[in-house]
Amino acid sequence: MTTRNIEPKELQALLTSGRPYLLLDVRNAKDYAASSRRIPGALKLDAEVIGKWVAMLPREREVIVYCQHGQRLSNLVLDALLVRGFAVRSLAGGMDAWLEAEGELTAA
Repeated sequence: MTTRNIEPKELQALLTSGRPYLLLDVRNAKDYAASSRRIPGALKLDAEVIGKWVAMLPREREVIVYCQHGQRLSNLVLDALLVRGFAVRSLAGGMDAWLEAEGELTAA
């Protein structure tokens, strides 16, 4: 059984691995407005309207999702993608944990 989470250090390694993946920033508007910087390569998508964009995601790539705290929104998206057959994990602790691990950020 695979884990539902990926730790910040694992994600840092994935970013430089050359392996194909899709990184989704699903922070809410308030958290995103507070800091629009994001993890390099992340797509900003609204978790509340997943039905509008889920069909556009490539199924051949692992999907990594994150929100601000790694709880409600990322789990909402993770569960919705799992049900649809995607290989998906959530960044444990979200953006908070990424910043604590001194993960790289890029401007929006």
